[in-house]
Formats: sequence, structure tokens, C-alpha cells
Amino acid sequence: MCKAELIKEYGDVPAVDANEEQLKQVFINLLLNAAQAIVHRGVIRVKTYVHEKQAVIEIADTGAGISKEQLPKIFDPFFTTKEPGKGTGLGLSISYDIIRKHKGRIEVESEVGKGTTFRIFLPLAKRV
Repeated sequence: MCKAELIKEYGDVPAVDANEEQLKQVFINLLLNAAQAIVHRGVIRVKTYVHEKQAVIEIADTGAGISKEQLPKIFDPFFTTKEPGKGTGLGLSISYDIIRKHKGRIEVESEVGKGTTFRIFLPLAKRV
């Protein structure tokens, strides 16, 4: 039985200068978190596009959402919204650091009961 429908909306995005393995780790962390946030059945949407000379990767879910009180802490090491024993609280912290090392940024919007959207912004590769 499938817990979530995965919807892919890939835009025409030019290359970025990045470490592929590190970005894979970021995307896996966000996709796993999205799946874990969905209690019964929901949707995970992955969307890519260009905005202001940056590649944008958006991962959104229809899961439980994150409270306004917890949002400012989600990128802190060892902070987790999961019940004890269900997570280390390192995935988002590591993801945040990886994106910063790539000269990008990561943003989050969330509403309890409606879901969460993460947006990763990465500079486009310089053309030679």
C-alpha cells in the first residue's frame, strides 16, 4: 500500500555547481521527513524551477505540519519534532549546512494539519 502519491513537476533548470552526493543527501532527508510527516495517506510534490538566477527545488507534503513555535528551531542540531527514539535531529541541520556550503539557502513554510514546504535555492553554474 502506498502512503503518499509523489507528484513531480520538473521545470527546465540549467546546471548548478554542486556536489551531487551531498545534494542527494539533502533531498533524501527532505523526502524521508515528508513521508514520515504523512500519517495515513497524502501527497509529496517535488517541483523545480528558476527564480532570480537561482535553481529552486521545492519539496512539499500534506503531512502533519510544524508548529510556529518549533519552526525557528528545525535547523538546530539535535532538534526533532518526532517522538523520542524516532530521529536524531540531525537531518535538517546537516541539510542546512550543505546548502549553505553550496552558496544557497533553504526556506520552510508550514501549517499544522496542512503540511510543510521546503524551498532550496542554489546559484546557477557560471557559464564559461
